[in-house]
Amino acid sequence: MMRALAEFTMRGRLQASILALLSVPLISHGAIALVALRKGSREGLLMVLVALVPTLVGWAMGRADKAILVMSLLGLFVIYVPAVCLRATQSWAFALQSALLAAIAGVLLGITVSAELLDMFAQMVERLSSAAPSSAAQVANPD
Repeated sequence: MMRALAEFTMRGRLQASILALLSVPLISHGAIALVALRKGSREGLLMVLVALVPTLVGWAMGRADKAILVMSLLGLFVIYVPAVCLRATQSWAFALQSALLAAIAGVLLGITVSAELLDMFAQMVERLSSAAPSSAAQVANPD
């Protein structure tokens, strides 16, 4: 299955763009990384822009807020940077280090750029922490 997707991606820009537009994280991110590895940083960056189109359209229509836009961009950034580094250096160690640095930079940038993102994470943690004690009580007393 993965080989078929990789072969489809490498057929051309249109096929890679179709996969990037799907906005399915494993497929679109894989297509971006594969294009950046095989074709270079310029083609990879083009695929990043294509993959952002659905999010930008949702944001323009008011169906996605700024936090979603920032998260999507940072997610694509974390995939694109290590792929470009791996192509340039051919070193797994350097590619993994760049992935870690890109992820850390993405989190810090996301928090500083979007207060909404920070509020979203705080609400998520609050919901999880409030749900955890009640779940534990249900497991202890199944009656």
